[in-house]
Amino acid sequence: ETIGSDLRAIAAELDKLSVYRWGGTITAQDVYDLVSYSREASIFAAVDAIVEAAPQKAIAAVETLLRDGRPAAYILTMIARQVRLLLLAKELKANRAQPSEQGRRLGLSGYPLQKAMQQEQRFTAQRLVAVHGLLLEADLAMKSSSVSDELLLDMLIAQVSSNAAPQSTGGIPR
Repeated sequence: ETIGSDLRAIAAELDKLSVYRWGGTITAQDVYDLVSYSREASIFAAVDAIVEAAPQKAIAAVETLLRDGRPAAYILTMIARQVRLLLLAKELKANRAQPSEQGRRLGLSGYPLQKAMQQEQRFTAQRLVAVHGLLLEADLAMKSSSVSDELLLDMLIAQVSSNAAPQSTGGIPR
């Protein structure tokens, strides 16, 4: 999951793990510690859970990231990045852009492109704009309120994951 379908990268990481645990059992912690893509994959798993309306999974993933020392602002930035990609994907699809053009404009290829195009279908353009507004409110609140960043992220996740259209004002405390 963390590497994708790059067989050379998979083989190299498996070799590294087998040497590290020569004759022993490779643990999930070994993979997290040694596989170079694991830490980046964690943020992508958290963002995917948020976008795919899996709040329990998203909150757990975000808590792990925070515990591992990732700043709340970084997590918020990555969520915003995905929402911007989904807005652009929605526009490209509406304009009937070819898959090669979609990939070029989004700066994605392979599995990440496929995933973005699937996630785009979960939202209307209006909902993505509203979620983008919530992200802005959360960013402002992180910079100006006394509410903890962790609580602000949890509230954002709950609002993005809810089936009701998010409120563009008053959704995140300031």
